[in-house]
Amino acid sequence: MKISLKKLEEKIKEIVPNIPIKKVYIKSANKTFLCACVEGATCSIRLYDEDCGLDHVASIDYRPTAQSCFISAFETREHFQRLGLGKFIYNMALAHADMLGVTYGYGIIEPTNNIKDVSKFYKDCREEEIEALKEIYERLGNKIEPAQNGESLKLFSNWKSGERIKLLNKTQKELLKEFVIITKVCGVGV
Repeated sequence: MKISLKKLEEKIKEIVPNIPIKKVYIKSANKTFLCACVEGATCSIRLYDEDCGLDHVASIDYRPTAQSCFISAFETREHFQRLGLGKFIYNMALAHADMLGVTYGYGIIEPTNNIKDVSKFYKDCREEEIEALKEIYERLGNKIEPAQNGESLKLFSNWKSGERIKLLNKTQKELLKEFVIITKVCGVGV
């Protein structure tokens, strides 16, 4: 369902009135998206496309605490993969944690949706999907090691204070400044 980004922003603000939300241009995709920062039990950064309505095309869910930032979910719709959307929101999530004083992030690598040119509907490709995700997370600056269960891989990243913030453009920083105010008020990252 095609809907203009302006109308989409209005609809989202009807649902969540004080949501930090902005139009963002992602150069690698050569397209403008709507980026929303959602506060809740976990924080979430979502990208919306006018062709998909209220169904986000990329999202990351994470929980910043005083010591670390746990990445609990991270995905981009298959049609929108390899356009830089994942990198855009991943860097925002870790920069948000950085703004809250956190310098360590981690998570478990687990395929949740199709991966472009890797997943097959007629074949179990879990090993190939994990390998593809491992490469993606390494390109995003993470180190990878086996998780304690022996089946999954753990990702982790350390950075110096301010380092993740420097990776953002002006619009991303403005959006996160609004989000930091909301998350501090709600106690996230404290």
